This record gives sequence, structure tokens and C-alpha cells, in this order.
Amino acid sequence: MGHCKSRFTRIRSPLKRKTSFTVTFASFLLFWGRFSDLYSPKPVFCYGFLGLGILNLVISFLTDKYSFLILRAISGISAAALIPSSYRLITAVFEEHELPRAFTVYSLSGALGASFGVQIGGLVELIPYGGQMNGWRWYFRITTAVMYVDKTLLEHSADLIVFQYRCGHLNMFPTHRVKRRMSSTSGKG
Repeated sequence: MGHCKSRFTRIRSPLKRKTSFTVTFASFLLFWGRFSDLYSPKPVFCYGFLGLGILNLVISFLTDKYSFLILRAISGISAAALIPSSYRLITAVFEEHELPRAFTVYSLSGALGASFGVQIGGLVELIPYGGQMNGWRWYFRITTAVMYVDKTLLEHSADLIVFQYRCGHLNMFPTHRVKRRMSSTSGKG
């Protein structure tokens, strides 16, 4: 009986860690979707992205399991802000005939992340050190580093597009489409 009880405890513990993120993520998807519809999706996406990066970095240094569970649940709230706001941004930025390709690439990126994430996670778990160098801590640190690189690349590419637009080299900058679509679809109702 003692063997079954310890085995059950080992199985239940990872479920709590995963469930604290998943439940809050699923619970807040509709909230952030409605919030992105009523207000601009850009700040919802940016603050969700920033919050998830900061929370992942903080989680990687935690030693208490209860604070881990609480911050993991809060990171689920931040991650939930990304999905509906990104859909809204895609529909606002791309033309009608470009939407199928844009959503295909968006869906493909999620599938690739889910499949390659398992392999990368297996490699990270091979890190042989203990304490603050445990493999599970590196999941959160690598996620934070990738998010920082993505943020930096997005900022520089956006600056390049604005620079080319202002110099007259780029006639396809979609600000007029975004403003028109945002104002026509963000009505209260």
C-alpha cells in the first residue's frame, strides 16, 4: 500500500503544475478575446507577451512549490492574452485574399512548436547539474530568451518598415488598413 501511495503522489504532483497553467489559460481565453474586441489588440498582445516573459524568468528562480504554482497560474493568464489578440491582429493587418495563408502559417507555427518543443525539452532535460541549474528551470529561461529575441527582432523589423515607408521605398505599409478595420469592427455591441 505504501508503494502505491508514493507512486500516486509522484503522478499527482506534475499534474498540479500543468493544471495550474492550463486551467487559467483556458479560463481567460474568452475574456482576452472580448477585451481585444472592445479595445485595441496590440497592447493586449504586447503586455501579455511581456508578462509571460517576465513571469517565466521569475519562475525559473523559484524554490517554493506554492509560489511556483501561483506564478504558473498567472503566466497562464498572460499566455491566454496572446491567442485571441494575435487572431485579431492577423485579421486587421492582412487583406481578405491573404488571410488563408496568414492563418495557415500561424497554425503551422503552433504545430511546429508543439512537436519540436518535446525534442528540445528532452535535450534540456539532459543538463546534468542540480540546484539552480536543474533542467526544468532551463525551460523557463530558454522561453524567456526566445521571447526577448523575438521582441527585439519585431522592434527592429517594425522600425525598418516605418523607415522605408517614410522614405518612400515601401508603399505597402498597412496602417491605413489597420485603422480602417479596427474602427469598423471595434464597435460596442
